[in-house]
Amino acid sequence: MRLKNSTAVITGGAGGLGTAMGRRFANEGAAVVIQDVRADAVEDVAADICRAGGKAMAWAGDVADTASIEAMFDAASVEIGDIDVVIANAGVSRVDGDGAIDGQVGANPIIEMLEMTDDAWHRMLDIHLTGAFTCARAMLRRRVPRDLPSVFIGIASIAALGGYGPAHYAASKGGILGLVRCLALNGGPLGIRANAICPGVIHTPMSANTDEDVHEAIRMRTPLRRFGDPDDIAHAAVYLASDESKFVTGHVLSPNGGIEMV
Repeated sequence: MRLKNSTAVITGGAGGLGTAMGRRFANEGAAVVIQDVRADAVEDVAADICRAGGKAMAWAGDVADTASIEAMFDAASVEIGDIDVVIANAGVSRVDGDGAIDGQVGANPIIEMLEMTDDAWHRMLDIHLTGAFTCARAMLRRRVPRDLPSVFIGIASIAALGGYGPAHYAASKGGILGLVRCLALNGGPLGIRANAICPGVIHTPMSANTDEDVHEAIRMRTPLRRFGDPDDIAHAAVYLASDESKFVTGHVLSPNGGIEMV
């Protein structure tokens, strides 16, 4: 088992990517904390993992709420073990007031910006970037003073690499890359490894918000002529959390079917 003796928290753990990563990490021997704002959903995912023979704990709360995240880390240390791996995966594609046309992704982001509210901008950054920061900080507060190694994996997006998608989404995902590089560069001597995963289009409930015509256009531009599955991202996360990548830090891994080359 590649992750035996590890304890990982997966934010957004009740979504498509989070569920796949939680199951995969548990299969590789890790204890997992499934964190999500949806209370019933996190309980279901954690229960499924336990029924399959894994070790899991559910935690419902807002990823950008410092008090909730700190309490989660304290509870985990008592229930399943000290968290040494953070997977900052919590994410949404849309929030209220962001200028979306009929709730669909694919409109001109500049046109959408004209109607985007300040609250929508800040909420997107809270979920993606502030949430990643609060989890990284909580882990490092407990690991660095004891000279214990830790791993941070930021789930960003191909939007962070090419400026795709709505402005608040691309900017918040790009911020994750900056956080990863800061942790990798300055945390290396302290035993911190930090890397990012920038998925292309993945079959999840969140990506279902995209207009079908836009989906088809993206698929035809993708050299592999298909979208990714959640397990494609879960496999990448396991690699970055395991000793197989012990000399890898500050890296951006982008499973995207080759669309970045187009």
